[in-house]
Amino acid sequence: MDRDLVKAFMDEAKKQGLRTMAHITIHETTAKDWAELGVSSIEHWYGIADAALDGMQNFPPDHNTSNEIHRFGRAGEIWIQSNLNRKKLSDVLDLMIKNNVSWDPTMSVYSSCRDIIRAQNLPWFKDYLHPVLEAHFRPTLREHAAFFVGWTSTQEAHWNQDFNVWMEALKEFGVKGGNIVTGDDAGNMYNIWGFGMDRELELHEEAGFQPLEVIKHATVNGAKLIGMEDKLGRVRQGFMPTCWSSTATSREPSAAESLRNRRHALRWEGCKQL
Repeated sequence: MDRDLVKAFMDEAKKQGLRTMAHITIHETTAKDWAELGVSSIEHWYGIADAALDGMQNFPPDHNTSNEIHRFGRAGEIWIQSNLNRKKLSDVLDLMIKNNVSWDPTMSVYSSCRDIIRAQNLPWFKDYLHPVLEAHFRPTLREHAAFFVGWTSTQEAHWNQDFNVWMEALKEFGVKGGNIVTGDDAGNMYNIWGFGMDRELELHEEAGFQPLEVIKHATVNGAKLIGMEDKLGRVRQGFMPTCWSSTATSREPSAAESLRNRRHALRWEGCKQL
């Protein structure tokens, strides 16, 4: 979206008293523009690394963004571009913090790009993957985010390297006081509801956050983003109960460290207490 259109969109949202989120595409605007114009949150990472490049991403001559093999293959190279300027990146993160822009990284949905064989063979699919969603996940160019047609180990290597820098940026954002929230973009790329959020919390810990910080991302920070910090996100008298708050109190906080092995018990035992 061009900046003048973003401005018009944001101006109207402010008049209506609406909060806004942005899934920024490869276009004229980057996270810098959206932060300057007052967006409430930025999803994924789109636009953040782009704003830190000296110039633009190096796309091959035959790149076609409408081809999702190209689109997501190159998306896994944005954070490892040779022209990524770390000073610019820090400046963008500082701007987001200054203007109260939250960051919802949704790393779990992209983790399949790091290891497609793992993503396709998750043990809980046997009991919880609906046939319609299973069909949607099958590699094809006819469905959105089902681009794993001829996916290579080289692309996985790029995505792993990309994740390292992405997580460094997320950690910097959090250490500086940025509001990090959790989301999983479930329904895409072998990521299903419930389990995708558990995976998201694991990846926040992998990014360098302590378990208690991860729980805060999933509770207090999310409530702050939607303007309901006086009703949600904490275990307090008069607050609305949530599965995550029940989960966090039904077991010791360090349980976040062992979500991989105890995810089923944590999810259902926490929710049953409501």
